[in-house]
Amino acid sequence: MINFNWSQIVEELCDEFPVLCRTILSFMLPDNLTEKTKSDRITSMVPRIGFIYSLLAQSRNQELSKVQHMINTILFDNLCDQKVFDRLHSIGACMSYGHSLTILDKYGGHFNSAVIDALKSGKRIRLVGDNINWMTNVHDERKDNHAHMHHAFGSACIIQNTSFDLLSSIKPQLDYRYASVETFLPSRNDWHLLREDYSVHILKVASKHIPFFKEFCKPFENFFHGTLTEELKTKNKVIPLPVLHYNEQKYDEVVKILDFYESFLRESFGKANIDYNDTVKVLIGGDQLTRERFSGSKCLRAGGITAEERFDHLSPITFELFHLCMNYVKLIMKQLFKDQSVNEMGTMKCEANRLLRTTVNVNVNEHYDADKDFIISFTDAYITEAVMTFFEMENPTSAPTINRHEPPSQFTNDSEKKEWILSIFGDLVDKMVWCNESDNCRSYSEEEVHEDGEVLRLKLANGNFKSFVIKKKKTPPKEDKVQSYGHLVLELGVHFKALLSLCKTPDRERGLRLLKVTMLHFKANNWMSKYAYEIMRLLVHQYCILSEQEASEEFYALFVNTKGKTDSHIPCDLQMEYIVKCVKKHLKHMFSNKTDDFISKRTSAISAISDISEQFDRVSNVVIRSKRHSDLSSIHDELDMISDLRQLRPFETDPGRQHDTFPGISRKMENQLDMNLFRNWIMQQKIKFATELGK
Repeated sequence: MINFNWSQIVEELCDEFPVLCRTILSFMLPDNLTEKTKSDRITSMVPRIGFIYSLLAQSRNQELSKVQHMINTILFDNLCDQKVFDRLHSIGACMSYGHSLTILDKYGGHFNSAVIDALKSGKRIRLVGDNINWMTNVHDERKDNHAHMHHAFGSACIIQNTSFDLLSSIKPQLDYRYASVETFLPSRNDWHLLREDYSVHILKVASKHIPFFKEFCKPFENFFHGTLTEELKTKNKVIPLPVLHYNEQKYDEVVKILDFYESFLRESFGKANIDYNDTVKVLIGGDQLTRERFSGSKCLRAGGITAEERFDHLSPITFELFHLCMNYVKLIMKQLFKDQSVNEMGTMKCEANRLLRTTVNVNVNEHYDADKDFIISFTDAYITEAVMTFFEMENPTSAPTINRHEPPSQFTNDSEKKEWILSIFGDLVDKMVWCNESDNCRSYSEEEVHEDGEVLRLKLANGNFKSFVIKKKKTPPKEDKVQSYGHLVLELGVHFKALLSLCKTPDRERGLRLLKVTMLHFKANNWMSKYAYEIMRLLVHQYCILSEQEASEEFYALFVNTKGKTDSHIPCDLQMEYIVKCVKKHLKHMFSNKTDDFISKRTSAISAISDISEQFDRVSNVVIRSKRHSDLSSIHDELDMISDLRQLRPFETDPGRQHDTFPGISRKMENQLDMNLFRNWIMQQKIKFATELGK
């Protein structure tokens, strides 16, 4: 079925029943057409001719039902009602709904065929999973008959297209005992490269709102492309696995999930004629809770006799990046969003209220998309204001007025433009994003204020004289808290944009330096942050216990290419969320027949149903229609916020200013963190993660 083609069916008609073929064609084609027109018509009508032949053949012999099975499959793919099956069955277009269920049994028995083919071709695989929860209601509620919440576990196998065989397989890369704290903190070179990354993100926003900078974007079109961008361009094959009736919240059931993974891998490697020995390692993971449960269950089996009993083949175990981005949105909302600031211009709540963005909410789990979109627009408005302040521009249509920021009269090539942008915008990053310039970003203390006083000479009782210096008490300059709010918006917002860019266009070196800064931000926001813990664990994998080859395989396996483009990657856990959504649709389509056995069979067939339906669309030239509106531009909302910020002037120093609901806001996340405690924490976690059993 996966190789279904109308041309083969029509060829069979022409070879076996030439008279019938000529009869059908003579009836479908008027005599007054030219030969060329007839040829074009026949080409376009191949699916119709094949369908007519299939109706006749199936009416003569019930076993000749390949086309009907195909139509049954596409009806399942579109989750059609049972009545649709019955109506089309009456005219011979498909099989009955009851017979269709037997087709799903056949599909479900071959769910791992694509995995076996991938293993035979030398490709690697990884597994990702997540809980699936759904509620079943009751028609008549009674004392012993109530609605019930069901828990199951969904998984997917993702085929990896990249090979890192040329990299070193020597491990560990670095003995954790000799790894310094600096290994897990941004180095001087990391900060330099981050400065360039941030500069490009700021340039792209500036070019959107300030016409002067549009001509400088061309040299940076492929700036975020890494050495593996072309290899990563291939679309990843994603194969949903059968839904397991286990709950990840119970360790005894998570052990059964890992047992299923081992069984699935042993069977797949065996059918691919590959030795399933102790050297086989398959990455598994999920969101933070799933990762924690997997590692904990692996620890429970650490005393097993065989590698399968110890789950040694399931390694490494990682967290995923979609939920990390979601938690970073929570961090931003905690730092910058307060309902009480609704009347304070320039704050997130005030601007969201002025723009009637009613879906922006601190409950990020339920409003992630709305919160993310608004944070991006809010950050873009602040970036535009920062650029105009830095270049002393009165409005977006003006040009820079400070001599040292004016570009040369003309550029001879794109390299000169690139060099100028990275230099000037790098200064902007230092001053506006990281607040490293002492003049505007310095917090004064009373000990730092020195003032000359009057000298008073007094005669003591013994006749000696003693001099006293009487100094006037001086209040130190007050910090501009509105400016501090603006600096923090830029630091968090630009970094969030960099994380989103990483998810679209993965690059290991860029990703690791971003994760180091992200860990610092999480730790500053909440000392008990789970994702600071997860990032540190990943960094220990990347720099210490894994080989360079394994580290690269682990990092790039965190992403899935969904469209076969350079920038069409998404995190694996987001792909898993889509699969969970698809599974729930199929569960709903089962109506009252939601037995454990049928759920497993139906979900085992999802991959085959999707592949066969896509093949039908290709060979039948089915029109692909858009099912959603294109994203509405936020440019007008951003212009309104820019207008508000032009009035507020958040980046022009005005000592004593503050947003009343943010009286103690810090200019930098680093100011909220005790670096000595942070360094001690890194040393402790380094040892823990390098020696843990649930790697």
